[in-house]
Parts: sequence; C-alpha cells; structure tokens
Amino acid sequence: MHLEYELLGNERGAERVEQILAFAGPGVDRSGIALDVGCGMGGSTRAMAKRFGRIVGIDVSFAHLIVARTRCREASLDNVALICATAEALPFADGTFELVNATDVVEHVPQQSAFLREGYRVLAAGGFFCFNSPNRYNIFGPEPHVNLWGVGFMPRRWMPAYVRRFKRMSYAGKRLLSYLELRRLLRGARGIQYRIHGTAIRRCSARRRWKHRLAFRWPWLVAVANRALKPFVPQYEVVVKKAR
Repeated sequence: MHLEYELLGNERGAERVEQILAFAGPGVDRSGIALDVGCGMGGSTRAMAKRFGRIVGIDVSFAHLIVARTRCREASLDNVALICATAEALPFADGTFELVNATDVVEHVPQQSAFLREGYRVLAAGGFFCFNSPNRYNIFGPEPHVNLWGVGFMPRRWMPAYVRRFKRMSYAGKRLLSYLELRRLLRGARGIQYRIHGTAIRRCSARRRWKHRLAFRWPWLVAVANRALKPFVPQYEVVVKKAR
C-alpha cells in the first residue's frame, strides 16, 4: 500500500505543493532554495523544483532517493539535490532555506521536538516551515496508515496490540498527535510564530467523494466545520514563519 501511494506521487506532489504555497501565502521567496524533508520517491520534490530556484530533498531511505533521482532526471530537472539524512539532524547551515516542506513526516520521527527545532533552524529570515500532522483523534475516518478506526482513542501502549488484533500489522514507528499535543509541541519551541489549520474537509482537485463535492458547492460551510470541529478533524496543516 505504501509503494502504491509513493508511485502516485507526481500528481499528489503537485497538488500538495499548491496547498503549501496557499497556506504560506504570498510572502514566499521562490527565487531562493527550498527543502523537501522526507521526500520519498520525489513526488513533491519534482513539483517544488518547478517553482523554486533550487530544491534539496532529503530522506532516510537511500532506495527511495535512487527512485527520486531517476524521476528528476527523466523530467530534465537540473536544480535538484538529493541527500540521505534524518529530519532530526539536518546537515545544513542556519538560515539556508526560504521554504521547508515536510509532508507525512512528523508522525514518523522518533524525536518530534528535534524535527520542529531543526526545520526552524535552517529557515532563512522571513521563510516558512510547512508540515501536515494527521490527527490522533480523527472522527471522520480510520487511522490513515493502517486503515483502522479507533486507533487514536486507545491508550498509546495498547495501540500496537489493537492494530495486530484487527489488521495483523505492525504499528511501530508511528505517533500521531492530537490537537492539544501538537499545540504543546509548537509552544515548547519558544519564540516561533505559527498557525494551525484544521482540515475536516479540504477543497482539492478530486471531486468524486461527497466531501469534495460539498467543499466546492458550499465553501463557507467547510470553513465553519474546520473551525468548529478542530480537535476532531482528520489532519492539521501547520505553518511556521521565521521573523525577519
């Protein structure tokens, strides 16, 4: 399932980059360097390379980086550098990047506070660090990694056994945050400016499902739902800005 998800990355990556730029707003300097943390097989990296002067992608999987390099070469992208590294210890100088993106990363890193600290450290003044965070207490759908309802409402020590019982899968290496846990993480990094957007229903290009049709027909209702149901939405979009 993960491989299939990655192989659909080109279309998904382009849509994701448009969302990131929309959340960050018009202040992003696209002439500078951007960083794609947890770039996987390069879906979002390729999309970012078409919008920024230079793009660096990092991932802990060397195999994924080989595929990403091949895809970038096939697309004739010569402004992309790929590096094997972890999100908690970025091998870059302070203030290097105008934009840092981390899609589907924070719930997988062992040290989430280090992930946030490093992403902020490498931001240039006036830059943006954007990442999504699946909600532990989502009431709109199953846990996205194992497609099982109710995982987040279990005590954390019971989650692996619960997933094994009903899905016969491992639940290692996953730590979804609730809204309060995410706010606590961000507030723990003193002095940063941040916004948390709840996304119960998101306007996107796919209109097949009822939620997407609703989002296009009544956007004001979507905005109300995203605010009123913020602790229980499927995921959060976090935008961190570094002051000039």
